[in-house]
Amino acid sequence: MKSYWQCVGGGCPDAGGPSWLLFFEDQRYLFNCGEGLQRACGEHHLKWSRISTIFLTKLDWECMGGLPGLICTMADALNEQLGEGDEMPVPKLRIVGPPNTAHVLAAMRPFLHRSNFALEVIECTQNGQLCHYDHNLTVTAHFQKADDQEAEVAAKRPRLSSLSPAQVLT
Repeated sequence: MKSYWQCVGGGCPDAGGPSWLLFFEDQRYLFNCGEGLQRACGEHHLKWSRISTIFLTKLDWECMGGLPGLICTMADALNEQLGEGDEMPVPKLRIVGPPNTAHVLAAMRPFLHRSNFALEVIECTQNGQLCHYDHNLTVTAHFQKADDQEAEVAAKRPRLSSLSPAQVLT
């Protein structure tokens, strides 16, 4: 079984963090969905129609800023392909992520709702939990704690609320 990885978007200033596509003959798996992903896919002539599962490594804008737009684009493109009155099973996109992924997507529900497209959300809550399994791929959850040095640096970082407007602008 042939497979390969491709980095889509490299975390440049005008886009989110890097997203990775894992290609198999019959499916695509997306790891993170940063802002600008659709543009990057268009630039590299990558089709997202075969993406069956999206894995989110964390719930922040860098990792999921492009998700609402991608979901809407995938659903709307499918609607155009099927046409009016075509009877087909409703396709499903699986989104696998950390705790509270379902809450984040529920908050986007008014914007994301498409009757011809279903979302299945799987939250990984424990180390070693089997999050996804199919004939191509097995994914288990492994959580990382920030080490003491990272926590110390974050604690010393100034907060916007404690800065004057002149300090924020410099």
